[in-house]
Amino acid sequence: MIALTKSGYEKFIKGTLNLPIDTKVAILSAPGGETSVTNSEFTTSNINTLRALANSNDREYQFNDFEVVTQNSTNGNPGVNNIKLKAEITFDTMDFVTEGDVNICENGAVIDVTDSDDLIGMILLYPSSDPITYSALNDMPVSIDYRVTGLAYMHFPATYTYGIVYDIPGRTQNYSKTFVNGVRNLPIFNNNTQTNLLSDMKIALLSTTYSETNDVNFQNQLFTDSLTLSTLGDLDELGTSYTYISGGFTFRNLGLATDAGYPALTATDSTIYIPGLTIGEAVCFAVIYYEDRAVIDDSTDVMSDTYKDNSYLLNNVHNVTTAMGDDRFAFKQSVILDPIFSNTAVVSGAFNSNDSVYQAGIMALHNVVGPGFNHPNLNGELL
Repeated sequence: MIALTKSGYEKFIKGTLNLPIDTKVAILSAPGGETSVTNSEFTTSNINTLRALANSNDREYQFNDFEVVTQNSTNGNPGVNNIKLKAEITFDTMDFVTEGDVNICENGAVIDVTDSDDLIGMILLYPSSDPITYSALNDMPVSIDYRVTGLAYMHFPATYTYGIVYDIPGRTQNYSKTFVNGVRNLPIFNNNTQTNLLSDMKIALLSTTYSETNDVNFQNQLFTDSLTLSTLGDLDELGTSYTYISGGFTFRNLGLATDAGYPALTATDSTIYIPGLTIGEAVCFAVIYYEDRAVIDDSTDVMSDTYKDNSYLLNNVHNVTTAMGDDRFAFKQSVILDPIFSNTAVVSGAFNSNDSVYQAGIMALHNVVGPGFNHPNLNGELL
């Protein structure tokens, strides 16, 4: 993922930012002779200063041919599923400062041009083996083509037993399965979708045809479906595996917090209450999803096809008493769910040492940048 600032993350959660339409890239001067900006330096005021040192004409450059695709990664972890961002950027003004063969900063600032050039994130402009110099920029247009290598990635587990683990003090230790297409349809990628996760993220209760002793097959099936299915309707249509019971349940104290070491959506818990419904066998499970408010509103029946087909899946969510592994539970009129993204949660599992590119929780990005956040520097690799 493009490394987001606090502001960028908040816009991501609230659905007010679309990368290909709202953002552009600014070139920075390398601070103090270094090639990259440190995390503590990544502030709007510092970035504006570095922009002016590189080009006094306040230049900014758009993403061309922006595309969001899903694929299997071959970079380091074959089989790891990911969302890949593809684009091309051309620096064509040829009016940069006269610094000869001095390298520009490897970090490009991503700015929101619809909000007074608000600094929302960072991308890497070149690998250390092939730097871009001022003389090159002033000689002819320089293009960076991310349409093959990828501009950025969001990575997801490779198998149902290999995922991010959440350790919550006083609670259970849980895996979580993320529905890739649900993430891909968020407004930051899809300009046709309208949702604010602070108000439009809900919980649905479903049951499965797998018996309560058939843990492995259920987990494997849910994982497999998380790679291809998008909506509540998609799950419900798989009648041989799942049955949608009801949705529209809300979180208690849902909000933005940074206590976990990275900006995250946090909540106290959630209670699903359906009077008279009892399912004695542990075959129920819950999923977190968001409503597309471009199509549905508060009057839309949660049992209707319109509602289910326009409610995009994000993650499964656990009963507070569920042990790590199986995500299911019996249901006797009500159940209390663990939100998984408690502000005291610690992400203890990652797919490799490069944590900066990995998702950490339900819409909690482990790569958020800016003063006081993880990763003391912002250098990295073009994947």
